[in-house]
This record gives sequence, C-alpha cells and structure tokens, in this order.
Amino acid sequence: MSAPSTATIPRQGEPDSQISTVVTAAVTDVIAELKRKNILHYEDMQRIVSKGDEMSTQVKGFLRVLFTKLAENITGHLKLIPGSQTITLNKTDGKAIIGTATNVFTGHIDPDFNNFGCNIAGLPTGPQDVQVHVLIKDGDFRSIYGKMKRSLDGMCLSQGQIIQFVQEHCNFLSGEGTTVSFLFKVGRLFLVARVSIFNAKLDVDVLKLTHDYIWSKRMDNYFVLPKPPLLEVT
Repeated sequence: MSAPSTATIPRQGEPDSQISTVVTAAVTDVIAELKRKNILHYEDMQRIVSKGDEMSTQVKGFLRVLFTKLAENITGHLKLIPGSQTITLNKTDGKAIIGTATNVFTGHIDPDFNNFGCNIAGLPTGPQDVQVHVLIKDGDFRSIYGKMKRSLDGMCLSQGQIIQFVQEHCNFLSGEGTTVSFLFKVGRLFLVARVSIFNAKLDVDVLKLTHDYIWSKRMDNYFVLPKPPLLEVT
C-alpha cells in the first residue's frame, strides 16, 4: 500500500497561501515517490539543485499554464460558463419520461427514444446540483465526456432531472442553433439527449454516446453535468 498523499487542501488561509501549500506538498509527494521507487538518489538531487534556474523556469511555465486552465474552469473540450451559478434540481419520483413529455417538448420528439427503450420509468432521485458548460473544442461525444476524467455514470442525469432542467432553467435557449446536451443511461446503454429550438418550439433528439459526429465549438453547444463532488478535506 502506498503512503497517503500529503497534497490536501488546507482548511483556512488566503488563496495564495493555500495554493503554495498544495504545490509544496505535491513536490514533496513526487520526491518521496521517486525515492521509494529507487529512481531518485542523493547524487540526482544534487544535480537537480545545480540546475535550479532551469528547473525554476520550467516549473513556472508549467504552473502558469495549469493555473490559467484551472482558473478558467476548462476540462478537456468543455468550459464552465463564466459567472454561472450551480443549479440545484429538486428531487424527482422517477416517473417522468422524455419521449412522452409533449407538454415540454412541443416541437419534435425523436422516435429513437422509443427505439432505444427509453420510454420506461426510472428510479427516484434526490436533489442534484448541476453546472452548465460550453463546448470550446470540436469533438464527438466520447471525446467530450471522456476528457472530463469522471465516470460516465457520475455524469448522468435521470430523464426526470433533464425534463426539470429544461422546464425551469433553459432560458439561454434563446434562438435556433443553440443546443443543450444531457448524458443519461437506460439499462447499460449510455445516451445523449439534445434539446434545441426550432420554429419557436423545443425539440429533443437522442443519440448514442458512440455516435461519431464531430460537434463544433463554433455552434452554441452547451452541456449540463452533475456538479462533481468536492475534494475530500482532511
């Protein structure tokens, strides 16, 4: 069993000191790991110290890119909408079905909801925090969701939660060409529901996660995902 990481997030302090603490702990972890694996020895440490200026320049460059990326809330192909608030969905009874929600989707409902076996009730869900992301890099669904570095199950919403979001929070669907995607699961099949506006009515389509179409960052493509759990604070 490997030693527990020391790179935990401190509970208190100014953000800059918190970041410094995390970075310092991460460096300590890396050195300890390399020593355990018999990769880093005393002589190696001395050589690293002798190249302090070079090491400082490379570390600064790496941290500059990393901090900028983290500050912009970019993960892979998606970027959290700047200034957006976490949205809390209410609990659901699991009975709502997208394929029959004609009161919500007053335009087109993709017949593949029925063909893919989606027209069945699910399980009740508790309150769920979600966040809205915008596509900033072209990609297919597998790339977009895969780059989030989270389990597919952890990024799924229920059909009832999707319907609730569309009813209460899709105000940014202001015109044709804007789409909002939701990952969900039926049995063992991962699917993506895509909601859009056409002729002033809401349409909803469904595609398999394995669909190989490349979605463009030039279009208004939004993705709604459950808010990831916070890092454990010790």
